[in-house]
Amino acid sequence: MNITLDKWQTKDFFDFYNASNDEDLRKNMNDDFPKTLEQCKEIVSFFANSADTTECVRAIKADERIIGCIAAFFKAEKDPKIAELAYWLSKEYRGQGIMPKVITAFTDMLFTDFSVHRVVAKPLEHNTASQKVLLKSGFKVVDENEQEYIMIQKLGNKK
Repeated sequence: MNITLDKWQTKDFFDFYNASNDEDLRKNMNDDFPKTLEQCKEIVSFFANSADTTECVRAIKADERIIGCIAAFFKAEKDPKIAELAYWLSKEYRGQGIMPKVITAFTDMLFTDFSVHRVVAKPLEHNTASQKVLLKSGFKVVDENEQEYIMIQKLGNKK
């Protein structure tokens, strides 16, 4: 299986909807995660037109088929060299070792191409699968008392 991280294209909204249309996934996402086809169209259009300045969002593809999404949101108001990570993977591809490889490749790109020196993730406290994926990807637990989230981070080279 060939896994790639590609820039979103406006036409990808239907694939986003199909890959993310999963109640188990929604339980682990923020309330603003797109649920309808129209919301998916809006968010994919936003991703496709992003200049990678305040966020970097990529489609996760397996053999040219969209199976998920990974994003980094740059924390310019706090420190532009900090990125917050978000990601999801279609149900049929979970548990196959895909996400640790994707997260590692994506964070390496952030450290290299965006001069980020710290990537943080805040999986929901009950989302132990996501926490395990992050730990397999080289992240370390920082704070387990951040309300319903657990703060996990990965450090790169400070420049």
